[in-house]
Amino acid sequence: MPEVQHFYRKVNPEFEYCFNVQTSAPLNNEELGILRWLLAETFEIKNFGEKSFLKPAVNVVELGPRLSFETAYSTNAVAICHACGLDKIVRLECSRRYLVPAGRDKEEFISDNHDRMTEYPYPEPLQSFTTGAVPEEVFKVPLISGGVDELKKFNRESGLGMDDWDIGYYHDLFTGVLQRDPSNVELFMLGNNNSEHSRHWFFKGKLIIDGQEIPDTLMGIVR
Repeated sequence: MPEVQHFYRKVNPEFEYCFNVQTSAPLNNEELGILRWLLAETFEIKNFGEKSFLKPAVNVVELGPRLSFETAYSTNAVAICHACGLDKIVRLECSRRYLVPAGRDKEEFISDNHDRMTEYPYPEPLQSFTTGAVPEEVFKVPLISGGVDELKKFNRESGLGMDDWDIGYYHDLFTGVLQRDPSNVELFMLGNNNSEHSRHWFFKGKLIIDGQEIPDTLMGIVR
């Protein structure tokens, strides 16, 4: 049995959903019945099955979420499955399948019908949620010995996007308050989580590192 099973729900002759279901073990007949009941439209059972409804397959485009992170959809769907006794289900992602209109350029159709930030085309039905991506090794950024230039260099080479205030703030934080070098992982986390978008400085969110609450003022600078 493949790692990912596929269940299809037809919406119209040119469009269907594909439910990509990963399980920790094969589902028995009773469990499959519950899953079908959850995924199928109540009054349109005939439009649900384990084979695609779109023909010809050569003209089908499938668009779905990027696989690096489990989506909120999957988190909620798995929770519902577990509440219904389907504890074997570990991930459930929904993709969209289109029959490209005659005369329409396929690449143009793909570009017009997905969000490049969160989605991408599946060239074939998913067989695994594994991406094959290898995480970068964790290393220390030597701020104590190298000074603020080390943080500027890391910011530039990694594309982290810290501005001058951020660079000064985090250099002073690690060398003056915490008195240690940060890791590359910490700097990426801070660059994202401590941004205005995530932390909302305007509403006075608190930053805690190593069990210490970090003040909003360092070196007399106020964000």
